Amino acid sequence: MTSQAPALVVGFDLDMTLIDTVPGFAATLQALGAELGVAFPVVELTRKLGPPLDLILEPHLAADAIGPATDRFRELYVDHAISAVPTLPGAVDALAAVRRHDGRILLVTGKFAPNAQRHVDHLALDVDQLTGMVWGVGKADALVREGASVYVGDHVHDVEGALAAGVVSVSVLTGGSTRDELLAAGTHVVLDSLEEFPAWLDDHVLDLRLAALEERLRQLGSVLVAFSGGADSALLLAAAVRTLGVDNVLAATGYSDSLPADERDPARDFAADLGVDLVTPGPTRWTGRAIARTPANAATSARRS
Repeated sequence: MTSQAPALVVGFDLDMTLIDTVPGFAATLQALGAELGVAFPVVELTRKLGPPLDLILEPHLAADAIGPATDRFRELYVDHAISAVPTLPGAVDALAAVRRHDGRILLVTGKFAPNAQRHVDHLALDVDQLTGMVWGVGKADALVREGASVYVGDHVHDVEGALAAGVVSVSVLTGGSTRDELLAAGTHVVLDSLEEFPAWLDDHVLDLRLAALEERLRQLGSVLVAFSGGADSALLLAAAVRTLGVDNVLAATGYSDSLPADERDPARDFAADLGVDLVTPGPTRWTGRAIARTPANAATSARRS
């Protein structure tokens, strides 16, 4: 039986999370208003981007005009918004951070999917899966279906989607929602921008891997740690002591001519600081029979001797 951290899958919102949609949205809205003879309050409507377009237009148009205006906006958007919209600071590095951890990247957005894809292509955003035209709790289906464990957004309704999916909600302050609003909505993490995301993700992944390691150690019950004195085996030894207690952990460092004498004391001291017994078999004492023992029996036998 084994336990390991699940594969990392991170979802991102698009508008005002990865890209600064304001200039393109404003230009498109002005072009639409000019065609319809409507003076849209552009500054107000671009202050909190994220809601579906029909909801944005609803207060300013007759009910039967909203559908046609939405379709026309999406047509105009191609010429007015794609080339004018840049990535937000830290966006590219945030995606790269997921890749460094061998993760998959989802784009889950309320934007019209073909226009979202145009942004992805124009800006060469590194994403694996794009789901468009979903909003609020509606984002949960895509996150669950793709096995996401984190969703990053800028709006309180992005938080709703993350919580509905049962994943970690990470919010950035690059959109219109304030820190207090995001926290009140239940987000788990608030970052000033995606520039802070790589460091957060590194810590998050480490926590997941440590949790998986501790679960595996609990399954074993007692362990013999082959302790070289290096960073990896030191981390394993410390985790074993923290999880199982010193009575269920034994360390072993094989002594031979390949291990200089001046490297032996630090390893011994580290084990002693943890309260762990350290056995130091040499090349003539370490037998095939001893190697074949289970960690639990080896620890018990060593203590009895």
